[in-house]
This record gives sequence, C-alpha cells and structure tokens, in this order.
Amino acid sequence: DADSRVVYAHFAVPSHAWSVGLKRNIAAHLATGEIIANFDDDDCYAPNYLETMVGHLEARQAEAITLSSWFVYNVRSHKWCFCDAIAWGLAQGKDEDSPDVRSWAYGYGFSYLNRRRTALEVPYDDRNMGEDFTFITRLQLAKSDRSVQLAHDDFGICAHIQHGGNTSETFPIRDVTREEAMDLDVAELMPEAFHSHSLKASPSAPAKHCEITARTPYGDCAVRCVLGGTVADFLDRLELALGTACDDLKVHRVPPPTLASTEERQAA
Repeated sequence: DADSRVVYAHFAVPSHAWSVGLKRNIAAHLATGEIIANFDDDDCYAPNYLETMVGHLEARQAEAITLSSWFVYNVRSHKWCFCDAIAWGLAQGKDEDSPDVRSWAYGYGFSYLNRRRTALEVPYDDRNMGEDFTFITRLQLAKSDRSVQLAHDDFGICAHIQHGGNTSETFPIRDVTREEAMDLDVAELMPEAFHSHSLKASPSAPAKHCEITARTPYGDCAVRCVLGGTVADFLDRLELALGTACDDLKVHRVPPPTLASTEERQAA
C-alpha cells in the first residue's frame, strides 16, 4: 500500500543524466526532516531499524552512523551469513585503521544515517560509484573521526540481499542457520527467505516463544520472549523479570556454543 508520507520527486531528464551522488544531494535539499537515512531498494529493513539507528546516532552525538556488521541473505542459494568488516579484517592481519578495513566498515552506504545539515555542509561527490565512502571520508576530515560512528548489528535490523547484480561483494565471517535467521528482527518481512514456511502464524496459532539467558550487572536472568521479537520487546520483558529499569544496559547477542567457538563467544 502507498504511504502518504513518502514523496516522489520526478524530473524531466534522461534516467542516467544525473549521478547517484547528485541525486543524493538533491534529496538532501528537498528533505524536511533533521535526519536522512539511505536505503537500498533491494535490501530489507526491520520495523525497528530507524528507531534503533537514530537511537545510536543521538546517544553518541554523531553526525553520521553506519552498520559495520550485518546479516546477508543470498536469493540464489537461499543461505544466510553474517558479515563483520572489522572482525574479517583482523582475521586477515589488518588493524582497524587499515585502508581496506576502513573502506569495508564505512563504505557500504545501504545503512548510512546522517544529519541533514551535515549532508548540506559536506555534499556527495557527483559520481555513480564510491560516492558514499568519499562522503564519509570527507565528513571525518571536516569534523573528526568520531563524527562518524559504527553500529554492530546483533539482532538483524537489516538484511543485505545478494542477488548476483550487486555493485559490491560481501565478506562473511560465519554462516547463519535457518533457525537463527528466523529469530532476526527483519525475518517477519522476509517469508520468501524461508522457502514456503511463512513466519506469520495463523490467527488461531499461538505465538512461539524462546528462552534467552541475559547476563546483567544485576545477575543472570532467564527471559521468555516471543520468537522473532524486537530488542525493545526483550528489554521490556527483562525489566519485568529483574524488577528494575534497564535504560543503562546495552544489548549484545552472544551465539550459543553450538554456533560459535569459545573465542568467538567471548569476543561477542
């Protein structure tokens, strides 16, 4: 269904007359909000994606933020994997300041979020490829390295789709099982990714639940959650279980022993 909040801007020019960078700059001038989010039309974003990313942006008082790790779904193989730019670079013997690692961590524009004023002060280059990474690089030079922050996606707020026609490749650090993928925040929007098995239960079917062990400063706590629930749902249930507010807690997903080594679980 059409969303009345979405405004389409049409211009009487050939489809390839304007570069992607120029189109991004035009969109920044036309925007009326304070924050701009870049979306790839072939990727999938969970209902809580914007809320989560804006929360990171504001909490860190940054000018821009992007994901440095993300889940990937391959439509040809029907397989899921997980990418972590920094972890992959470290495995190759490169540190976080390596040019390669920086381009992997900051160069994927499908998850860019930035303040509108920033896009007006530091516009994109008039080009079709690499305009996103040069935007981030110039922003860091103009402001500071800390002006652009990285967010680690532990809960699948976004699924980067690989279909063979992508302009960039991925660098998975591990495979993701179907069971883990079904528990991602974005899963409810992607029933086709699980073949003919729809994630939406029929009205008469009870919701499926799972038990998550939360390790907190207040002690360990078993939290019963709806399968596929959001981070916000989990925190609400955790507060009820602990009997105290959890506003000061940050949530990190640690894979179970059957899905990751001890070293990987400790690093998570």
